[in-house]
Amino acid sequence: MQRYEQAHAQKSATSVKPQEDVVEISSLGRLLSREDQAQGVRMALVEKVKAEIALGAYDKPEKVDQVLNRLHEDLNKLQ
Repeated sequence: MQRYEQAHAQKSATSVKPQEDVVEISSLGRLLSREDQAQGVRMALVEKVKAEIALGAYDKPEKVDQVLNRLHEDLNKLQ
């Protein structure tokens, strides 16, 4: 009986494989990571834009179009 238990224990121990964890990063995540590493956050520019928004500078359709066009160009450069 003891031999059977030992053989069964060895078989069980060798036939069970641990599952592997898998991490998937989306293409958007990779894009954002590259952008962050390449330029970092330019806090002076962020503060300037916040002030301009507070003053209403971005409430004009022309300004919104300009900002969206620049963002689109920047994103195309990263791809």
